[in-house]
Amino acid sequence: MPYSLNDLAADIRAELSKKPVEDCAEELCAFVSKALKDKDFVAKHLPDRAEGEAPREVLYEDPDLGFCICGHVYSGEAIGNPHDHGRTTTDRAGRSMGRPRAAPR
Repeated sequence: MPYSLNDLAADIRAELSKKPVEDCAEELCAFVSKALKDKDFVAKHLPDRAEGEAPREVLYEDPDLGFCICGHVYSGEAIGNPHDHGRTTTDRAGRSMGRPRAAPR
């Protein structure tokens, strides 16, 4: 069964409603991994970017908890200093989705 952006957001929202992000990082990473393994999800939400197009896109922002789901798609090597999202999951084409972050409570 396909895993949609709505499914991903609902799973993340459910976890973050129960406990702080620090206590559910493993679960959140599992949801992101599940999304990246779904070919339809990747094709729809993480398409190849044109030359000069921004590599990062906010795919979803939760109105209640304030977390965002961002997609990162780089053509070639990313330039600049790396930054830490905690754990990040990537697929074979180099598409990644940083760990969703919750707004401070």
